[in-house]
Amino acid sequence: MSDDERVDVDELLVNIKSTRNVNVVKEQLDRNRRKKETAVAQQQKKRTAKPRWVTKRTEAEAELEAALEAQQSERRDNKVLAAPLHRQATIRIESRLAYRQTKEELQPWDPIVEGLRVAEQLQFPHDERRDDPLRTLTAEERAKTHTPRTELELRMAETLKGSKHALRDGEQFSQAERELLKAMDVKEAQRKCAELRKMRALMSFQAAKMKRQSKIKSKQFHRIRKRQERRQLVKEVEQLLVKDPAQADEKLAELEKDRANERATLKHRGTNKWTKQVRKFSARDPQLREKVEEQLRLGRELKSKHAATALEEEEEEKKHTEAEEMLGLSDGATNASTFQPVPLNPFYRSALENIRRERKTINKPKQQQHKNGVAGEHGESTKSADQRTHAVTEEGSKSHDEEVDEDEPPPFLDLNVRPIVQIPRELADGADSDSDALHAFQAEAYADDDVLGEFQRRKERIETQEKPKGKPSKYLRGWGAWTGPGISEEAEQRRELKVFGQQPKLKAPRRKDANRPGVIIREQCHVSDAIQRLQPRDVPFPFTRVQDYEAYIRQPLGRDWNTPIAHQQLTKPAIATKDGRIIRPLDKEVKKRRRLMLNIIGED
Repeated sequence: MSDDERVDVDELLVNIKSTRNVNVVKEQLDRNRRKKETAVAQQQKKRTAKPRWVTKRTEAEAELEAALEAQQSERRDNKVLAAPLHRQATIRIESRLAYRQTKEELQPWDPIVEGLRVAEQLQFPHDERRDDPLRTLTAEERAKTHTPRTELELRMAETLKGSKHALRDGEQFSQAERELLKAMDVKEAQRKCAELRKMRALMSFQAAKMKRQSKIKSKQFHRIRKRQERRQLVKEVEQLLVKDPAQADEKLAELEKDRANERATLKHRGTNKWTKQVRKFSARDPQLREKVEEQLRLGRELKSKHAATALEEEEEEKKHTEAEEMLGLSDGATNASTFQPVPLNPFYRSALENIRRERKTINKPKQQQHKNGVAGEHGESTKSADQRTHAVTEEGSKSHDEEVDEDEPPPFLDLNVRPIVQIPRELADGADSDSDALHAFQAEAYADDDVLGEFQRRKERIETQEKPKGKPSKYLRGWGAWTGPGISEEAEQRRELKVFGQQPKLKAPRRKDANRPGVIIREQCHVSDAIQRLQPRDVPFPFTRVQDYEAYIRQPLGRDWNTPIAHQQLTKPAIATKDGRIIRPLDKEVKKRRRLMLNIIGED
């Protein structure tokens, strides 16, 4: 084999290992062989070629040969065009390129977005100065950037520079004020400064006090405050009657006019003709709507004012009545040698009075009979102390768990308490506590409802539901015998007993509320579907551990458990916005400021 016919081994291996067709490999080998033959022929031709001055070829022939050679070389170098990609493959490649480009554009925003997600509170708008279109610059801010340009501004600037009363930057007093301070006595200046300081402090204290009092929502505070204002007004009128009767008459006339205005404004405040006519046009006229709202607000204030006044009078009358009753009871107690009253809660007393009043309207004959019985009981109060002692002792021998009569209240709940000389042990143990009074009050209040029976039935139902079932049977139906329709349950039980034998009966565990008749203790957790939907199934963002999330949930909320600052931090909203402000998207200046800040931190 000659050098010309020798084939490159590496090229041959590449062609053999390739996955293309065998014909393609053969064509490539032929093409390479032709290239080498052409190169050898050209070399031989150059060797045997005559000098240029010997040949008689023209320049046109030389150009034609060059063109033919170029055309032949182009034909040799031409290759078959590759088939176009499938449409889905093209779309996939384009989407990858677009994703890569978008990722590069959004990558600088990653730390900003992460910081916003982790932040406890987001405040909008971000740039207060830019996003507040209604904000006006203060005089100080304008003065810092202001430069006089017009003729008038230039003349004003020159005048201010030459004036002694102009205040320079960084100075506390002007030149004229400094001259006055120098001419003034030091002690007098100190006294005036102290007086001004005191007045400013008093004004700030009064403003803080008024602001604090305006936030108080206690009805008792406002009631006492109105009472003081009313007393002060009465005192002023009395002083005016002594000093200036004419001015006192004017004051009284003004008060009567205000009262008449209040009455006229409060009456028919939402149903009069003017309000009905205004409501038709209030949707288009905001001024009319404001007038209607002002009238309604004034009516509510006047109504609450008169209601508070009536409530004060009622409370004062109630306190006066209770004081008289206590005085009457104390007088009756001093006449007896031994007195031991049963304590009664005022709430029970008022509730019993309401119940008795309702029953009086429902069943008058029964109430009349009850009154007659009470009168007879009072008629027998003149008996001797021995007879009363004997009667009470016979009553005490009875069982203490008898049901309370629905029509007649217990005698120890009567307001007219009588002195008792001797009380048995059974009654004395329970008479000194509020439990008997509470029991009697409940019995009289819920006389028509079987509350205890319903509670007991509910307790039994819960015990039945939570009663432990037997162990799951290991018996498989149909294993070694027939099963299905037609096979009785008794036969299956007999066969199960035959296979496993008699199982020992386990003693049921004692319930925690067994000896507590008025208590239900659930021993099994019954979680409703509504609660299950609210229970988290995984740790929410931004928590990474269950312990941290549980500690956050266990933290108590409210002003009673936390300091005011901690309560404000715990209850602050996740997003804080301001009304009427435009929330614009983030701009690139935020990135620039963040990058600049990071660079400064890195340099430090």
